[in-house]
Order: sequence, then structure tokens, then C-alpha cells
Amino acid sequence: MELLDTIVALGTPRMIGALAVVRLSGPQSLEILSHLIHKDIKKIKPNEAFLANVYGDKEKEDSLIDQAVITFFKGPRSYTGEDVLEFSLHGSPAIADEVIEACIAYGARPARNGEFTMKAYLNGKMTLLQAEGVDDFIKAQSKTARDLAISSLRGESSSNVDELKNKLLDAISEAEYILEDDLSDHSDYLEEMKGVAENKAVPVLDYCNKLLLEAHNAQRLYEGVDVAIVGKPNVGKSSLLNALVGEDKAIVTSIPGTTRDIVEGEKEIAGVQFRFKDTAGIRPTEDVVERLGVERSIKAIREADIVLYVSDSSFDDKEALDLVKGKTVIKVGSKGDVKKVVGAEVMTSAKEKDLGELEKMMVKKANIASAKAQASYMSKRDMGYLANLASDIQEALKAIRVDGYVDAFSDMLRRGIDVLNDMLGVSSAQTGEDIYTTIFAHFCLGK
Repeated sequence: MELLDTIVALGTPRMIGALAVVRLSGPQSLEILSHLIHKDIKKIKPNEAFLANVYGDKEKEDSLIDQAVITFFKGPRSYTGEDVLEFSLHGSPAIADEVIEACIAYGARPARNGEFTMKAYLNGKMTLLQAEGVDDFIKAQSKTARDLAISSLRGESSSNVDELKNKLLDAISEAEYILEDDLSDHSDYLEEMKGVAENKAVPVLDYCNKLLLEAHNAQRLYEGVDVAIVGKPNVGKSSLLNALVGEDKAIVTSIPGTTRDIVEGEKEIAGVQFRFKDTAGIRPTEDVVERLGVERSIKAIREADIVLYVSDSSFDDKEALDLVKGKTVIKVGSKGDVKKVVGAEVMTSAKEKDLGELEKMMVKKANIASAKAQASYMSKRDMGYLANLASDIQEALKAIRVDGYVDAFSDMLRRGIDVLNDMLGVSSAQTGEDIYTTIFAHFCLGK
């Protein structure tokens, strides 16, 4: 990728619709536009939309492609930080393709996946963590997921990592100062370093673990809650799934064993996506296909965040109870319009669509309110970096507490800054400058 290239691509889904938006970004944007429209490009004002006929070649009237609304964003006050043009066209992929081909003919090249956001990152319009948030925002499947991704786009994750980095730099700068101080008593190195470990490094580790916990909570909310619907054959599991998701996902009959494979459906509840899996009835069977369905059901139970144990009679099935042991379980009495089920935590009636209490209980069992309060969104990539940092700090603490290795303690903390710089998309060459800038920042003004 060449940073100074002018790139072009379709900015909306490739499908027939009301509008299609083509984005052109780079230093040649206005020059390319000058070949496509009759309007004098010197008279185009930034951030003001205008209507114009777009041609494959403005010198050829028969090359008219479309009448478009065009908006010019002058760099650096644009998404990518460079000159950007957006063509709002009639929503035909063929029209968009012609505009893109015309832009390429006059000097642009097709953009690669994510390249507009890459330019924004390289031009300092957003951090690497914010850039990741763009993709997460686009892929969000629920209101909560969108809210979490927006917080990342706004720089919340970047701010948290910056604070973590500053705390770690503070610990390293003090350790490095002790090591470089020629006037200090070398016999005191170990005790002084242990002081840095307890007073500076331990709080960094605590903060890192706090961010990791919040990120795990946010990731669970972003991805949604997996719910397995289990129970004996013909107790109303498939009817419950259909009622929960509001459509006929599963076939419902009075014949036991009708559901032989996992049937899935989704619903947003309390702003969070719940993914339901209707499992095959758990029972011994000689039917090969049904047996495979039972095996998949057992796997779905193991992976579920919540298990809805459904019954129309009792909850004393030992095999089912053994399968859900250790899981978050809600005992659901089905067919509530007919009779009460002893031992049920909540009664339901799929026939009458009476599911309000069950949904409230699922939200409570998923601990959504608490998770939201402790959620700070980061991608799985970033969580991996935080886990590596926590490991480095733990190794550093072990080196000084157990082995008394002052150099190893300092080196492991330094490695932690490399991890954070890599996470933020900053060169590892920046680590030394970060450390010594922090050391000298403690000097008084004028020194």
C-alpha cells in the first residue's frame, strides 16, 4: 500500500437500493473529479454537497453515467485525513461500477479491504484501537454491542491503555533511575527495587487485570448470550424456541424425536443478543441420526452460558441433571396454559406467547446489568496483549521477590512497554524514548 495513492471503492453494500456511495480519497481526488464533471473544481467548497452530472469523460456527452450528489471533504478535516470525495448515486451496482472505473481511468486505484480506515490511522485521525472499533461497530448485532463499539471508537479503550502505559512507565522510570544512580549504595539496590515492585508494579498489574476483566465482560455482551434449550423429547422445547424468536424455526409435532439436530434462533433482549439452541431430546436411541443429534446437544449444553431445562411434568431426570451440573440453569415449566409443573422456576406458555417472566429471568441469570457496569470494550487481539502484559509483570515480580534479580525485574517491565507499544501500533524503538522522557519529566522546570 502506498500512502500517497488516491484510492476509490464502493462505500455501501453491493446491492440494488435507493442509494450507492462511492468514496474517492487521496491527493489526486479533485484532479480526477475535474475529468468527470463540468463544474469548475476551484469553485467547490469543502463540506458542501452539490448536484452534478457525472461522466466517464466530461468531453463526451454520450458518456453520462448518472446525476449525483457530490460532497468534498478537504484534508485533514476528513475521515482519512486527506482530500475525500463522496458520490451519492442512484442505487445500482452497475452505476457505481462505472463511476469507479472512470476514477481509475484518471489515476485512482481500487482500494483494498479496510484501506480507508488504514489511511485514517496512518494520518493520525484515530488510534489503532479506534480503528479496530470501526469494524466491530459495523458487525455489531445488538444495541449493547453497538454501544460498546462506539465507546471504543470514541477513544475509551485508547485512554485506558494510555493510562496503563503511563503507570507502567512510572514504575520503569523509577527502577531505571535506581539502576543508573552512581551515587547510590549498591547494597540498597535490592530493597529499593522491592519497594518499586510493591508500590509501583503491583498497582500496574492490578489495573491491567481490571481492564482484562472489564474487557471479558464487554466481549460477552458484544458477542451475546448462548442459551441451550434441553429436556426430554416432546416436552415443548421446539415450541418454546419458536415462541422466543417469534418465528417457526423448529418443526413441532407430537412425535418424540422430531428434533434430531440443533435448531438455532436469535432475539435481542434488554439490548443484548441471545442465541438459542433447541437441542434434540436427550434419550437412549438406536437411531443413528438421532444419536448424532443427542451428541451435538450435549456439546451445545457444555458451551452454553444459560441452560433452559424444559419439562411438562417434573425435573427429576437424573441424566439431564447430570448434563447441566455446574451450568447456569433455569427450570422452565412448559404448557403452562394446561397445568402447573412442580419445581419450575418459571412457567411458560408457548401457545399463549407468555414469556415475559422467562426473559426477565434470563437477563438476571446472565448478570447483564453487572456486566454492563464493568464493561470496557476491547478486541480479542487487544485482550491477548493485556494477558501478555500481565504475564510479563508477574514474571518481573517473581524475579525480584523470589530470585532478587534487579536487572531481570527492570528488563521484564521494559518488555511490557514493548507489548503496549505493539498493541497501540507504535514502533518498539519508541520504548527507550518513552522511558527516558518519563524519567526526566520528574525533574523540576529549568533543569
